[in-house]
Amino acid sequence: MDALARPLWLGLLFLVIGLLVLGQGVVSTHQRRRFRARSVITQAHVLELRQSWLHNTDGPSTIVHTPVVRFALPDGRTVEAATMTGTKPAPARVGDVVDVRYDPDRPTLVDLAHSRAGGLVSCMFVGLGLVFATIGAVLTWLGATHASLR
Repeated sequence: MDALARPLWLGLLFLVIGLLVLGQGVVSTHQRRRFRARSVITQAHVLELRQSWLHNTDGPSTIVHTPVVRFALPDGRTVEAATMTGTKPAPARVGDVVDVRYDPDRPTLVDLAHSRAGGLVSCMFVGLGLVFATIGAVLTWLGATHASLR
């Protein structure tokens, strides 16, 4: 392969990956904002903390705590569900009363009212996507410029 053609295909690869990651971040941010806009805040009891392992490729794994909560709907029905995000350290203790947001159309879709964990991940996806897409655009431009000079 010609050394000057490498920036072109490498640039296209970075550009595609960057756009995919950026798209995921934008979609995730939009879904989170939509959930927050239509959700209802109520109080819930923490029934348990589910522990799961978050495996890191470049370091030690860590335990993430996801609360399982119980709350009453306005019509009197009771809902028990795990929140959408888990954190370390645990965001609450078993028996605590916490504010939660839930989707009135799907009450088992619930999260802690003041959780920012999912928002941080969405922002990281947007940022990484922008970086990769920018690198990809520059490399693609360099590859195309070098190819046209030949």
